[in-house]
Amino acid sequence: MKKKITYIMFSAFAILSMASCNKWLTPEPLFKEPENIHGEDYYAALREYKSSEHVKCFGWYSSWTAVGNDMKNYLIGLPDSMDIVSHWLPVESYAQPLSDAQKKDLKAVQEKGTKVLFCLFFKDLGFRMTPGLENAENSNPSETYKQLMRETWGWYERRYDGSETADAAIAKYARALKDYVIENGYDGIDFDYEVNYGERGNLVESTAALHVLLTELSKYMGPKSGSGLILAVDGEPQTLAAESGPLLDYYIIQAYYCSGDSNLDSRFSGLFNKFRSVEDEATILKKLFWTEDFERIQDGRQDFTYRDGTQTPYSIEGMSRYYRDIDGQQVKIGGFGAYRFDIIGSIDEYALMRRMIQGVNPANN
Repeated sequence: MKKKITYIMFSAFAILSMASCNKWLTPEPLFKEPENIHGEDYYAALREYKSSEHVKCFGWYSSWTAVGNDMKNYLIGLPDSMDIVSHWLPVESYAQPLSDAQKKDLKAVQEKGTKVLFCLFFKDLGFRMTPGLENAENSNPSETYKQLMRETWGWYERRYDGSETADAAIAKYARALKDYVIENGYDGIDFDYEVNYGERGNLVESTAALHVLLTELSKYMGPKSGSGLILAVDGEPQTLAAESGPLLDYYIIQAYYCSGDSNLDSRFSGLFNKFRSVEDEATILKKLFWTEDFERIQDGRQDFTYRDGTQTPYSIEGMSRYYRDIDGQQVKIGGFGAYRFDIIGSIDEYALMRRMIQGVNPANN
């Protein structure tokens, strides 16, 4: 991406020199600089870039209010060349509509070609879509909770039972999620799937129930729908049923505190072994995003060792340059990103994200 496109809202800085001998790590520039960078040419070039085949930049964004003077509170203040942002809001209450200010901000950033996803956990049937529900009762639901679920969705048991009534209730929930996404102007859904890290509920604990949910959603978003809306799963997508894989646009792996390519290779093997019966290796790799944790790594630094033994002080850089040799070709990763990239206090984290983007998708100056 061109420097002016990548940095127009921020001051320029020196590009990090890359230390690795992998062939593709000096990629070709993608586009020429548009003549009128302040007008429609600029936005058209951004959209062209983001619709091209390139290594995408992703992040979970937690600061969105669209009010006040701090640009960290606005989507429009994000680095222009970020491809996909997942709206991270760790609450369990009923999902209220976006404010008018948020909707205006959302439309403005979408003019740049940036996709913004509604993020929520896989938990219980009706999670965040049940009016009157303040908190999900995932482990030991009360009778009042059960009754509310049954009245709203037509079925509720602590364990998914595979019945037609249960499947109809899950499909109804999927349609409510779809309606919320469309009515609020989001570009799709990012499900956080962490069943092996403590999440409980009659959906998250059953891959069969999740497949019912994803199958219904796949009519409206994801690669099967033709709608352009994104359907993604982060966290542990390799734990899903194999048949759920082709319904998804992206597998977003939380490869937190990653030490090097050897660690990523091991993680990839788990993903590949799950979905190899339904997707080939190159397809799985191009749908895959590695992500780092910027909530705990608050200076963005985590040493990373490449396959050739060279190192970078930024694991996210190593993730962005991940590839695999497939049928004699070096096939690149689909994308890279970070959890809560908007909260690092000791450095300019937006500058770091821009530098990673520029490293794998360089400008034509």
